[in-house]
Amino acid sequence: MTDAPQRAAAKIFAKYLAYVRKAKLNDNFHSIQDVLNEMRPIRCIEHPGTKPFVTPFIGKQVDICEAFGFDIPESLRAFDLNIKRGNFYVKTEKKH
Repeated sequence: MTDAPQRAAAKIFAKYLAYVRKAKLNDNFHSIQDVLNEMRPIRCIEHPGTKPFVTPFIGKQVDICEAFGFDIPESLRAFDLNIKRGNFYVKTEKKH
């Protein structure tokens, strides 16, 4: 069967995701789907004639990226930005 190596790779990847969720994220998420749902609001917004804009990473999104070893540029961390939460804005504090 030709797709057997792909299935094996998918299983390994799924096990890696489960390991990171349990070990590095301290099992704070019930499933990998919860991790994906937390990351879903991140967007790259592009308009003709302007530079692309990536929405800031906030809260658990930063924890997830760090757990997987992704470097988040300081410009995309939500420090000192007004982040909309529901019907109001919350000013986040910069970590020292």
